[in-house]
Amino acid sequence: MHKLLSRLLFGIIWFLSLPPLRLLYMFSFLARILLQYIIKYRRSVIYNNIRTSFPELSPEEVRIFAGKYYNHISRVMVEAVKAMHWSTEKMRSRIRLTNPGLLDELSSAGKNIIVLAGHTGNWEWLPALISPYGFDLLGVYKPQTSKTFNELSIMMRQKEGVIPIAMRETARAIKQTAGYGRPRALLLIADQIPARPDIHFWETFLNQSTAWFTGGEKIAIKYDLPVMFMRMERTGAGRYQGTVIPVSMTPGKEKEGAITRKYVSLLEENILYQPENWLWSHRRWKHQPEDLSLQEWPK
Repeated sequence: MHKLLSRLLFGIIWFLSLPPLRLLYMFSFLARILLQYIIKYRRSVIYNNIRTSFPELSPEEVRIFAGKYYNHISRVMVEAVKAMHWSTEKMRSRIRLTNPGLLDELSSAGKNIIVLAGHTGNWEWLPALISPYGFDLLGVYKPQTSKTFNELSIMMRQKEGVIPIAMRETARAIKQTAGYGRPRALLLIADQIPARPDIHFWETFLNQSTAWFTGGEKIAIKYDLPVMFMRMERTGAGRYQGTVIPVSMTPGKEKEGAITRKYVSLLEENILYQPENWLWSHRRWKHQPEDLSLQEWPK
């Protein structure tokens, strides 16, 4: 039943997203009004995240910042559904990679890699920055509680050269790379908050003590996979660019925490360049070191 419902919802969204993107932006404006002023979507979370990340801002500056964020997230929603009609090749006309040579070199050498990214720019378009350059992309997602919406999410993100995998299947997918015609890139959007049992690493980020996933670093070291960071910037309405930045080409030689620490630094730099284009509505700082008892700290 849930598959039938998810296909029905997919069809409705597919039909509604038929108009050109410039017309769909009219709906994004209405979505912004709805989110910001009517339902006040996560208003306290957004304002608190901005205030604590940028304590130097005045209340009026925080309000303007929040307005820019509501505008951004509304546009990302419209762009994400519009991409349902686009092939990866079509998306490349709107999102370009500034330095494709590095990915071309790694794929030509048959190297499997890890790409770390954040919720910056339009993260839903990230596959168009990776899969065209010789890689099959392993897109990791966190399964949703609702089977219907989980199925819908997978359907909306499926593209040629993109293999959606559940978070719990990541290690297995990495092991199954032998015998494939193209190398694989494991894409990890790793700036979400870990669950309390998964907190093993803290690093200052945007003026706050912040917990981080270390799974990307552990996988890189275990399987000796080069690690890249994908910087993303908005360059215009429905236009983005990405830049690949090496984090570690020899992960096995890195000190513990070094890869995660460098990722955090690169992500923060990316965010500060265009602050309103990050996911400020996420409860990123739900956990703080003082919230965890000594018994919960990793040994």
